[in-house]
Amino acid sequence: MVLLSMAIPKTMQQYFRQAQIEYQLIRHPRTANPIQAAESSRISLNQFISAHVYQGEDKLVMAVTTLHRVIDVGQLSRLMKQTLQPLSPQALFLLFKECECGVHPPIGMHDHVEMVIDPKVRQLSKVYFEAGNHTEVMCVDGKAYQQLTEQALWAPFSRENLALETMYYRRFGSGDMRTAPIAEDCLTVDCEIKKRFERLYAIPKLPSHIRRISEIQEGLSSVQELTRMIEEDSQVAAQLLDYVHSQTNRTSDNIQQAVAESLGFDAAKQITLGFALTKPFEIPFEGPLGLKAHWRHATYCARFVKILAAEKLTDPIKPDLAYLSGLLHNVGFLLFGHLFQPEFKLLNKLVAANPDSPITTLEKHAIGMGQAKHVLGMGHGQLGAWLMKGWHMPEAIVVTQKEHHSADYRGAYWQYSALTKIANHLLKRIGIGDASDGKIPYLLLADLGLSDRQVEMLFADMMKQSANLDALALRCAA
Repeated sequence: MVLLSMAIPKTMQQYFRQAQIEYQLIRHPRTANPIQAAESSRISLNQFISAHVYQGEDKLVMAVTTLHRVIDVGQLSRLMKQTLQPLSPQALFLLFKECECGVHPPIGMHDHVEMVIDPKVRQLSKVYFEAGNHTEVMCVDGKAYQQLTEQALWAPFSRENLALETMYYRRFGSGDMRTAPIAEDCLTVDCEIKKRFERLYAIPKLPSHIRRISEIQEGLSSVQELTRMIEEDSQVAAQLLDYVHSQTNRTSDNIQQAVAESLGFDAAKQITLGFALTKPFEIPFEGPLGLKAHWRHATYCARFVKILAAEKLTDPIKPDLAYLSGLLHNVGFLLFGHLFQPEFKLLNKLVAANPDSPITTLEKHAIGMGQAKHVLGMGHGQLGAWLMKGWHMPEAIVVTQKEHHSADYRGAYWQYSALTKIANHLLKRIGIGDASDGKIPYLLLADLGLSDRQVEMLFADMMKQSANLDALALRCAA
């Protein structure tokens, strides 16, 4: 299977041709940020450079340093003799519109942007950086890079990233990232950040009766046992009955009947878990990412993912597990909001003010502030994946958390994340969710064995039940 990827921007290629600078390309699996790109390409972080763009009082400033250093914005502001603020996500998108979202090549292609480079970069015999996309790294001779950026100001404005140095010291017995190899096994930078995150913050515990529900295996007495445990939580029991009504148009107040007849053991267990797993979080009710909007998005997405999963797919999957994957796919936002309330409030405002900007771009801006900087580069998908794995949820749900914004992922359980992505793009048309646009990802449809006409008709049919879905969503958010 050939996966489509954005090529190196033409303006970038032309810039190198005019400067007569040669470069090499290193292809790697799709990544989300420069640190992951470096790791995937087996390149030391102190050889990989990245650019950060700031808005001054009368100018734009691009600051370039290696990944193992941190920009001191105060020092940079003093150097430029004006107060600098990170450029807004919308302005960044327009500035690098030929690049994939989130990629900012550290070269002087823009005449109106003043470039300042950390002198540490001069010490490198070769420099590496993202090549305008998330699947290729560009390698340039160090002297050639200096020639390419000869108009730039070279001045100090960064400091060592002590957290990364500590990680390398523990891992390799040395804090020198010039000689330490990039992780060869499962111990990645993400893993280290995860460990630090877990030490710093108290992750919500899974309620004991919900954990017991997750451990029930189907058998002779399983329906009675599951019924009894559901009835221990009156709110979840009411949500389950509302769900049965939304699916069957039959009203009932009998949990055992709902488990045994209307849903079946597996579906009842999974859907109960879906409703219960979001309860431990303290999240504002209103706002584009508040509980009300979250549950509306989750309810619509879960319903449509289940509808698609019931179709004749190239590789069949379990519709009820697909429902749960769609229902929980944004639980990372709940964890983010629960742990980082000021940043979550800012993210809510950013989403409200920029409804057409990708959520993955906006959240990077928000989590770069305050205490949430510890998870910079991770995003809600990774947070949700950590949580679901820690709560021993099915692997399909973990994968959907991490990959539901990716059009290229084809690893284990890819169908679950792919269906969730398709559902989100369609829901964007009616103002629900966080997809970048309302366009159907046709490559995903083809790989799943679905047609665009088929999906459009199924979506139109589902929308006839919008009143029931809205009522269920409000019940869940209450």
